[in-house]
Parts: sequence; C-alpha cells; structure tokens
Amino acid sequence: MRTRSVPFRSLGLALIAAAGLTACGAATVPDTAVGAATVQAASVQPGVNTLAVVHRHSAALPVTFHGLSGAVQVRLVPPAGYVSGLRLDTRTLTLDGADVTQDLVVSAPGLPDFYTPEQSLSAPYTLVVSQDGRDVASAAVSIEEKLLDVRTTVEQDRVSGGAGQPVSFTVVVRVTPPLDGPLPVTLDGCPVEGCGYEAVPVGPVRGNGGEMRQTFTVTVPQEGLPPVGAALDLHYAVAVGDFAGYRLAWYGTRTATLTVGAAP
Repeated sequence: MRTRSVPFRSLGLALIAAAGLTACGAATVPDTAVGAATVQAASVQPGVNTLAVVHRHSAALPVTFHGLSGAVQVRLVPPAGYVSGLRLDTRTLTLDGADVTQDLVVSAPGLPDFYTPEQSLSAPYTLVVSQDGRDVASAAVSIEEKLLDVRTTVEQDRVSGGAGQPVSFTVVVRVTPPLDGPLPVTLDGCPVEGCGYEAVPVGPVRGNGGEMRQTFTVTVPQEGLPPVGAALDLHYAVAVGDFAGYRLAWYGTRTATLTVGAAP
C-alpha cells in the first residue's frame, strides 16, 4: 500500500490555544489541559470539512497548529460504533510553539467491516491532539473513503477446442487509481454451468498495479462440449487480492465471460 501523501481535496484545520473552550462541538477541554485549543476550519465547500481518500491509497490532511510546543500526539476517532477502514499514519509531531502547518497522512488499507447497499463510506471523525497524557485540542472532519475502479475483461473471449482438451484464456484486471503493484487474480468458485469447467491459473500474474493479466486453462468435459456451430458461455467471478471476489461487500462481483465452441 502506498505511503506517500496524495492530497485529494484542500482542507485546513487551525488549532488555536485557548484554555477551557469547546472545539467544534467536541468534548470540552479540561481546565488543567496544556495548550487547550479551539479549532477554526476551512474547506473546499462552505461549511463542509471533507477529506477524500481512495481505498488502498493515502491522502494528506493539512493541519495548522498554534500555541503548542514540544511533542504532541494525534489520533483520528471515528463515530461511536463505526469500525473504520482508515488509519492515521502520522501519530506524533514535535512543535516549537509557532504557527505551523503539517500534513497528516491518512491511509485506507481496509474498508468498514459492515455493509448494506445504502451504506455510505463517508463519516464524521474527530481529530484529537494530546500532550502529556491530556487531550488539548480537537477538530471535526468528515472523511470519505472512495472505492477503486476495478474493471475486468477477457483478452481472448472466444475459444474452441475438443472434449478433454485444455483451452487457454487471459483475464485482464484494470484498477484506477493504480495500486503499488499487481495482486493475485483468481477465478472464484465455478461458473454457473458447474465445476466441470474449473479454470486453472497458469504461472504468476503479469503487469503492474494498474493493469494485471492472468492466464487460465479450462478443460471442457465431453458431456459439456456444445455441438459444432453452437457455443457455451462460461461466467466466472474474478477475485483481485483480498478485496474483490465472489459476493464480497463493497465491490460486488466482478465477472469474466468465456465463450467456448467445438473445434470444427
């Protein structure tokens, strides 16, 4: 997974020292807190503070700190009951008391572990800054996790052969934005016609994180071979790594269709 920062939308969060104040509706900072702060936020749209991060990628959240000196810790708190797929990679900073803007890297290695067809991948988070074991500032930020665009095709989508003879075909998976490198591409389960048409991978996956190719062979049984002049469509579910496959949540089922005909 990528670790570089890729800003998807401009978002600034100003942390301003002021003891005993409430930050953007977050919990009130204790009177004993060091460098307690309120937060003023700007966003790409009036009244909305939103950061977008693509699954298996990262985005930069620019944060302006004011009135904080020394080592501070930062954490990203999801709403109650929400199991997030996000991770805050920037966890500690050393500040000198002056106004300074730092990019906090938010990555999306996973996806929420629950799913409904109407479930949104956008949620309100709280960015919390702590020092010496005390929470000294917080800010509300909405973060939307976006899905990768995954498309599957069959390079040779029509083949012919005799009963008991293996035929080869190649499944192509295109991912946007590209991943750091290729992932395993497999065909889950059996096509709708039955497990007699199991596709067996040949060699490793080829290509890169944006375009992957995997060759398979399938042997058509005698009883399954269509007559000359007819054709049989085999529909396979394509799995990519551990996040796209047969009936997996979020990405749905990507399919590959192979048309098999009898050799003349």
